[in-house]
This record gives sequence, structure tokens and C-alpha cells, in this order.
Amino acid sequence: MMLSIHLDGTALKLATPACHLQVLANSHQGVKGGFNATLVWYINAQTTQWEQQLPSATLAYLNTARNTPNGGLNNYPYTNNAASYSTPQPEWIGLLNQQASWSMLQVKDMLEAALQRAKAA
Repeated sequence: MMLSIHLDGTALKLATPACHLQVLANSHQGVKGGFNATLVWYINAQTTQWEQQLPSATLAYLNTARNTPNGGLNNYPYTNNAASYSTPQPEWIGLLNQQASWSMLQVKDMLEAALQRAKAA
């Protein structure tokens, strides 16, 4: 299944065919397997609605750090993930985590409805 979610509007597109991946057993990780999972991608993008709700000191820090060349938050959230994960900045991890959580909560009802339609198909 492919979902296209736009936080600046209300668009939620469901493309067909649905993409279901078979989950294989992995005893080392405690995964039983034997079922299908529906794949949903989340891609980070700058979300002004979320940023406007940040505390003023956090927003000021983000705006300064985002525009600092070679800074840990340079071009946030458009960051080189491989470089960020190799030397993660706590601020980067915290902000991205909260932004992703906020983003999913904004589209929770639409996402659940789309997943139910895919499940019924």
C-alpha cells in the first residue's frame, strides 16, 4: 500500500495494489513470523505547523542551528541520515522523534481509515 499524506492539507491518497510484506520468523529477535505486514513510509519534511508550536527558545535554537554550516542541525530535517546516525546529536534525535510523532498524530484518523480499506480489499 502506498499512502501520500500532506500535512499542509487534508490529502490522503491510497494507491493500489496494496504492498504487503511477508514477515519471516526470527527467533533471535523474538519475531514469530508467518503473517503479512502493510508497508507505510514516513518521510520527514519541514513542517511549519509543528515548528510554530515549539517553545520560543527551542524554535530560536532550531532556526539558528538549522542555518549553521556543518552544524548538527544544518538544514533540519533535511539531514544526511547516515552522517547523523554515525554521530547523532541529541537535539537532532529529539526534534526528529517529536516531529514524526506529531505528524502521525495529525493524520491518525485518515491513516487508520486507509489501512482499514486496504485490509478489506
